[in-house]
Amino acid sequence: MTPFPLLAESWEPNDAAAEWTFKLSEGVAFSHGKPFVAADVVYTYQCIIDSDVGSTGAGNFSNVDPDGIVAVDDRTVRIKLIEPYVDFPGTTVFSQSPIVPEGMTNADLATKSFGAGPSVLDSFTPGETTTVFVKN
Repeated sequence: MTPFPLLAESWEPNDAAAEWTFKLSEGVAFSHGKPFVAADVVYTYQCIIDSDVGSTGAGNFSNVDPDGIVAVDDRTVRIKLIEPYVDFPGTTVFSQSPIVPEGMTNADLATKSFGAGPSVLDSFTPGETTTVFVKN
């Protein structure tokens, strides 16, 4: 039950554990070819905590300062917390918080697959039990 980075190569808290810096992995791309960059992480987490979006993962990020999610550069994200939390990386691993490309809408997310993980959706038919994934 120890989280470890996948899309990030590392994470580091400040001395108070109230600010976390994530160094993103190099050479990662979404399944449709767009390179994975810090702006995608910022966009995703801002959407998750936006009450207008209604994300089921919002509670996992209730300690994140909405103005404190910053892309330092293409491979570095800094996240400020409202209060220190030494286990913050553990909040990033829930299924409600997959990183999506910047600009994705709820409609896009409901009808398209744009993952950056090891597999890509090949076929899915609502009401059927078989969903097919292929290697990304």
